[in-house]
Amino acid sequence: MIRNYLKVALRNLYKKKLYTIINAFGLALGLSISFIIYSWVTNELSYDQFHKDYKNIYRLIEADESGSGYASISPAAKTALLEKIPEVEYSIRIFKSGFLGGKTKVAYGNKVFTNDNIYYTDPEFFQIFSFQILEGNPESILDKPNAVVITEKTAKKYFGDEDPLGKTLILSDRKQLEVTGILKNLSKQSHFHFDLLVSMGSHPWGDISKIDMGSAYVFHTYLKVYPDASLPVILNKFNKLIYEVVSEDYASDLINVFKLQPLADIHLKSDLRMELEANNDMKYIYLFSTIALLVIFIAGINYINLATAYSFDRAKEVGVRKVLGALKKQLMFQYLSESLIISFIALILAIFLIELLQPLLTSLSDIGDIRIYQNVSLFLVLIVLTVLIGLIAGFFPSLILSSLHPIQSLKSNFNKTDRRGGMRKVLVIFQFSISILLILSTVIIYQQLQFLQKKKLGYTKDHVLILHIGYPDLKNKHDVLKNAILSDERIINATAVSQLPANIITGEYIDTPDGEKYGVFFISIDNDFFNTLDVPVIIGEDRIGSLTPEQYQNKFVLNQTALKEIGWKNEEAIDKKIVIRHGNMQPGPIIGIVEDFNFQSLHHSLGPLVFEFVPESYEYLLVKVKADNIPLTIDYIQSQWHNIAGDIPFDYSFLDSEYDSLYKAEMQTGKLFIVFAIIATLIAMLGLFGLSSYAAFKRTKEMGIRKVFGASGLSIIKLLSKDFTLLVVLAFVITTPIAYYFMKKWLQAFAYRTEIHPLYIILPGCFVLVLALITVGYHSMKAAGTNPVKTLRYE
Repeated sequence: MIRNYLKVALRNLYKKKLYTIINAFGLALGLSISFIIYSWVTNELSYDQFHKDYKNIYRLIEADESGSGYASISPAAKTALLEKIPEVEYSIRIFKSGFLGGKTKVAYGNKVFTNDNIYYTDPEFFQIFSFQILEGNPESILDKPNAVVITEKTAKKYFGDEDPLGKTLILSDRKQLEVTGILKNLSKQSHFHFDLLVSMGSHPWGDISKIDMGSAYVFHTYLKVYPDASLPVILNKFNKLIYEVVSEDYASDLINVFKLQPLADIHLKSDLRMELEANNDMKYIYLFSTIALLVIFIAGINYINLATAYSFDRAKEVGVRKVLGALKKQLMFQYLSESLIISFIALILAIFLIELLQPLLTSLSDIGDIRIYQNVSLFLVLIVLTVLIGLIAGFFPSLILSSLHPIQSLKSNFNKTDRRGGMRKVLVIFQFSISILLILSTVIIYQQLQFLQKKKLGYTKDHVLILHIGYPDLKNKHDVLKNAILSDERIINATAVSQLPANIITGEYIDTPDGEKYGVFFISIDNDFFNTLDVPVIIGEDRIGSLTPEQYQNKFVLNQTALKEIGWKNEEAIDKKIVIRHGNMQPGPIIGIVEDFNFQSLHHSLGPLVFEFVPESYEYLLVKVKADNIPLTIDYIQSQWHNIAGDIPFDYSFLDSEYDSLYKAEMQTGKLFIVFAIIATLIAMLGLFGLSSYAAFKRTKEMGIRKVFGASGLSIIKLLSKDFTLLVVLAFVITTPIAYYFMKKWLQAFAYRTEIHPLYIILPGCFVLVLALITVGYHSMKAAGTNPVKTLRYE
């Protein structure tokens, strides 16, 4: 019996080749895209869950009720507070070297390395995190003051085939580290990554346990609690202990600002300042999951539409089978088997498409390498999804066919009375609504990205090279390097800074003469900063430019937003003395006022910014060069670098590239939207191609009669295209307000955003309409050009 079902099913599918190809290819596209998105989503949701006790691990953060705040806090939170709370089993601090800029040089023998991530941490690190130790004792691996644990990739890079254990590495500050352990390469599904893990006793700031709660907010603190511990109880004890380590006034500011953030939430639900690495966003999980479902819906709609349309051509077959005694369930099984065969053909095609699309998607995003055969669970998911789609897509047509009355189905004109065209039209509208939604969203995302790249930021970012000068051996020579570079006419100007002006993240409090305090961002610069980056100086240009390094200490420049928050006018602020709460904390005069410029991602509005002059904080040298012969200019800069920096490797980047990297997530989203919009539209067009082919085929005789009575080819094309064109127009009308609402919400995440121009909405609709007309027009023109003698012989 089953053999007969399969034989009949294969015969019918072979007979209707176009129907089979359209359904199989459409389902294959839907399956492949859905599976790729599913793989990415499961990967994103699994971050940090490889740690054995991840449900009991938290990060201590400082945040307000809206969720904005800082991922880093003072190291004193561990030593003065967490260690006194019995519900906390272990706590550690992490400090990322170069977190605020600059690099650390690592040397082994004659080899020098500068591009490795170096973290400092406490000995209990491996009591909290389950990174796999290949060599070394996890209980004592970081106990020594100058111990370092390296990954196997780093071990191969530094030592080749030598045994790394016991070997000595030398840092930029001449500190010698002994390799005490080797780790397996870190999982990609971790919210932070390092190459070297150094014991906290080796930290360059000396004994950080003596730092108080109001300082050094650049440490990340993690804790592991006992399984039965109550988080509110821990935070309550933490808040009470604050009064023991700081003054009562300062403690009142700190109460209720600390939160415990679950480890598994960091990657997708945390967008704080001072994150160790850029995280993803949960909204993209929802977004792409929705896209996967929509693409599958489109593919399923194609199947249902074509299957129900073609089902009436098999009415006589159903009548004969029923007359011969076939049961309804047997007929349903017959047509469901055909649906499942198409689904499994689609599965095979989908596997090839996944391999084909893999390089493209990897180049566009962080989806990563998807190996179906190496992941049994994902492969089983794909098979289950295939079966479900086959059953669901085939159920409706099989129900219709098996329910036909044998007497009606045997009538010669039965297949001309399809009364289910209305449902197919609704489904076509739904298909094209999805396609238009994706295309319209893609256009608006692209326009926003263009807006971000072209917006005037208030400073020059083009043709500005970034050189890392944050090495101890080079910091003291930064002025020598700067002067050597400036001796060439191809160099316009240069300036030393502590942070890149595209992303200034350090915050601090300042005290004003009236006893008030204000939160500000700050950056350390030299006196060429404003000239190099073309930042307009409102007051004090000559005074700033004439400063010598000996006069730098305790001199400040403010932007206009800082003045507005304090409540001063430009002239009124000059020579007023403020205190910034770090360094020597001595009052110093304001010597200049500058125009506001965007010093962070355009997700954020302008903030108050204070410029100070602290050469010890310099991490970068920004070099503005002429636009012509940039490669030759870089060669010249490199030669000067080697003359002054010695064995420190030369590497550089461009300021505009660093700025663009702030929008990496949006750029990847835009690119993926383009891919998914194209695929969704292609699937919809395949369905429309099949339906228009069927519509033209069913009206063959009608077209012949019309031509005999003088109908022109153009009138026939209009007649056959009219219905489908109307469906696309209806889809556009329905989708436009929905797309406008959601894209308006998306744009609100940016403090600066483009306007949704009417053309952004009209063009996608016109594009889909033109594609639909081309698709339907092919069959219309074919029918219009057919000899009426042949068409009248039909049937």
